[in-house]
Amino acid sequence: MWTTLSRKKPLVSSYVEASDLCRVLGLVDLTALGVASTLGMGVYIMAGSVAKIAGPGVAFSFLIAGFAATLSALCYGEFAARVPKAGSAYVYSYVTMGEFVAFIVGWNLCLEYVIGTACVARGLSNYIDALVGDTISTFFSTYFPMNIPFLASYPDFFGFFIMFSFSCVVAGGVEISSTFNKLFTFINLTTLVIVIVAGAYKANFSNWTLSPTDEGFPTDGSGGRGGFLPFGFLGVFSGAAKCFYSYTGFDSVATTGEEAKNPQKLIPLALLMTLTIAVVTYLGVAISLTLMWPYFDQSVRAPFPYAFEKTNMPGVKWVVTTGALCALCSCMVGCIYATSRIIYSMANDGLLFKPLRRVNSKTQTPLTATLLIGAFTGMVATIFDMEQLVDMTSIGTLTAYTIVSFCILLLRYEVQGVTEEKGLTQTADTLAEGSTLLRAFFNMDKAATPTSQSSLIVKLMVAFFTLSSVAFSASVAGVSNATTRPFAVFLMVLSSAGIIASVLVIIRQPQSREQLSFRVPLVPILPIVSSFMNIFLMVMLNVQTWVRFFIWMLLGFVIYFGYGIRHSAEAKKREQSPPAYNMSNPPARFSVTVD
Repeated sequence: MWTTLSRKKPLVSSYVEASDLCRVLGLVDLTALGVASTLGMGVYIMAGSVAKIAGPGVAFSFLIAGFAATLSALCYGEFAARVPKAGSAYVYSYVTMGEFVAFIVGWNLCLEYVIGTACVARGLSNYIDALVGDTISTFFSTYFPMNIPFLASYPDFFGFFIMFSFSCVVAGGVEISSTFNKLFTFINLTTLVIVIVAGAYKANFSNWTLSPTDEGFPTDGSGGRGGFLPFGFLGVFSGAAKCFYSYTGFDSVATTGEEAKNPQKLIPLALLMTLTIAVVTYLGVAISLTLMWPYFDQSVRAPFPYAFEKTNMPGVKWVVTTGALCALCSCMVGCIYATSRIIYSMANDGLLFKPLRRVNSKTQTPLTATLLIGAFTGMVATIFDMEQLVDMTSIGTLTAYTIVSFCILLLRYEVQGVTEEKGLTQTADTLAEGSTLLRAFFNMDKAATPTSQSSLIVKLMVAFFTLSSVAFSASVAGVSNATTRPFAVFLMVLSSAGIIASVLVIIRQPQSREQLSFRVPLVPILPIVSSFMNIFLMVMLNVQTWVRFFIWMLLGFVIYFGYGIRHSAEAKKREQSPPAYNMSNPPARFSVTVD
């Protein structure tokens, strides 16, 4: 069973496998796809709702989430240089950690994009509803009420219609959707420049010190707190966990491995350009919004039109409305595109159902997968409200990003030139000697290249680091409670020691020096910081989100153990002929002389 769950894709085979998709996307197309997927819900809707829990410090929330996303993007960039295949982090983990972990990553990416796209559809529906005076919500809540605690108050059939319509656009072909995407992304960026400039013109720094109890403002239950950080740094971190959703679209660029013209070079560059544009824009938007109007009186459905209306700038309100609609439309296209490519890749590997891998000969797109995604995602948008969807998206994304960061660590410290089974046997025999154990953990022999010992040590330290990070994050949340504070402080000190010890051991181990078109700098520090921030943000999410997450994972395990494990394409390849190479045992060079 362990051999089955840990079987890996050969790393070098990823370069030579044929693809039914068409390579037509350049740097502008890739960057536009990333920006469209990133600057949508977060910039026009999330800023207002996050300001309710972080105050004017929402700018810090976006900055923290943006920093964590940038670190993850760098890890994605190196994998794109190694594995130019459709499927993003799913394929990356397949060649590094094995099939079962890859399925978990792919299933979580499906969660990210399905729920994220549903969230955009619901947000677009809410935005239009707010502009027409709540006519849509009033009609559906009156005639189709849903009195179920964990569902929305009414079914959003308009959101379903929006969702399925855009899935048809994406199914029509990558060139059509790319052209559509670039046009609306340009309108979106132009609108955001106008928003930031107009917001700066109406800036009032006293809005960063007001509280709900001040004269002229109604109390909304936020406790009457004022100042730049009315809810402290815990509010900022909670806001960062929620607004991390705003950056989740950047990895859509990494799903284009089989449709980018030069994926090894263009995908890493497009990822960095996307995150740079996104971070700068989110900071400008968060600062402008809270300077224009107090945080506690922000609209959670359409914050900018509301703020511009309150500051007597109705003309800008409609400019913002136009840009917001374009942004949400392009964001939806980007999310549907990414989801269909991940599902296509998993189905092509036999881990999801076979019909989902079919590529239409005319459109050269996975037509069945795209239309099915549109229907299923539309159903999700119909029955859940936006806040529930945002939290679910964040936890799925953070899980995938954390595993990608760990994959970079494991791949950099992977032993070359010896099979994994042989390496583990030799390592176990060697580490059984106590005197050798200390020398191996601190590399006292000063090995210059990875060995079977150092590779196993890094794997153990990554597991120990993960447990310590979870404990530290939980202790931070417990410090604010007087009852749990003594235990939380003790746990914080203990887990901090565990984090430092594991990092020091990893730093001492030798790394692979393989030359790539792009490599993550400052390894192991950068991937370690990335994974720590992702774990911290995950712990900050509420309990209900974790319950929904475990239900989603349980459904995924049923699919994998009931179908995927028996239909795996990698398993069938091994049954037909044993692999001649793998990432731990690359093929030897040879020459032939002809007389």
